[in-house]
Amino acid sequence: MLHTFVVYVENKPGVLSRVVSLFRRRAFNIDSLTVGRTEKPDVSRMTIVTDADEDQARRIETRSQILELATVFRAKVLDIAAESIIVELTGGEEKVDRLLELLSPFGLLEVVRTGIVAMRRGVSKSPAVASKSAGPVIVDDDTVSYSV
Repeated sequence: MLHTFVVYVENKPGVLSRVVSLFRRRAFNIDSLTVGRTEKPDVSRMTIVTDADEDQARRIETRSQILELATVFRAKVLDIAAESIIVELTGGEEKVDRLLELLSPFGLLEVVRTGIVAMRRGVSKSPAVASKSAGPVIVDDDTVSYSV
């Protein structure tokens, strides 16, 4: 039976290959594939038609929904395996909580969170000080990225 999937993905090099690999690893034949930009320049719409039974189609639909959520939250998909997907998300506590809430119906196997992290963006103005310092370097300018 033919099934049609519509997936919104980041408009970046390599995304099409990753999505097609998802089908290839499951040994699904793609009968039709169309990709085009949406009204948002950084998002593309993929329409994929494949021949699959109901159980196979349900698994593909679940994965595509998780991949869509990862795209919306600008999360990185680090790994896709037979029974799991590893997603990395950087952002504020509310953003992380919202994604976890939306992913919970799919079944969360494991969640790992870190505390607040601050890292200097770009090249340090004084690398010698940072490399010799045994303690934390305190920076009070706009070159620091904060994450919860």
